[in-house]
Amino acid sequence: MRIISIVAAVMMTAVLGGCAGPTISPSAPSATPTASTSCPPEGTFVPFNKAMNPGFVSDYEGCNITTKAIFVRTGSYQTGLEDKYVIIEATPPGEDKFARAIALPKVGSELAFQLKPKETILLRGGTLVTFSKVVPVFVATSIERSR
Repeated sequence: MRIISIVAAVMMTAVLGGCAGPTISPSAPSATPTASTSCPPEGTFVPFNKAMNPGFVSDYEGCNITTKAIFVRTGSYQTGLEDKYVIIEATPPGEDKFARAIALPKVGSELAFQLKPKETILLRGGTLVTFSKVVPVFVATSIERSR
């Protein structure tokens, strides 16, 4: 009973401000990913599902690759990049589950709001891993409808 009382007293002190706990502030992801040392030549085509795969995503971080994806919608993902980028969601061709986040610079993002679901898009850019290396985002430098 005494242990419970001590624990309760400590918790009450912390809640009432007598003991400030550690301040945790998530670090915002860098909007400019650093280039991977293993970047393929500029413009190299890499399948979207490979570029966004956790085992490969760091290989394309900050690179300038080309990939195709299927547009799903303008984004609902919270990536920490929203101040400079428009977020859209897309899936790899042939898949219709687990949309991935794509960040487009706000300037030049008009096409993102004209696309219809299931349209194929051609992206150029590289990857960025956000939120403690868990959530991959494709940071596009350009987007166009694929023919």
